[in-house]
Amino acid sequence: LGISRQQLHCILDESKPVSPSTAVRLGKLFGNGPGLWIRLQAAYDQWHAERTTDVSGIPTLDAA
Repeated sequence: LGISRQQLHCILDESKPVSPSTAVRLGKLFGNGPGLWIRLQAAYDQWHAERTTDVSGIPTLDAA
């Protein structure tokens, strides 16, 4: 992959995200392209953000 064992371990341990360059490398290795890996990371980030970000004080705007 061209990344260190420590970097791979951190990704598997969920302590570091999949960077775009790592997504390209994973996509090449598995033959499914970088888009899948980038979307998986974005979905993971969104899932965590929705559970840890307090939005209770933000109003929702209604369309006029």
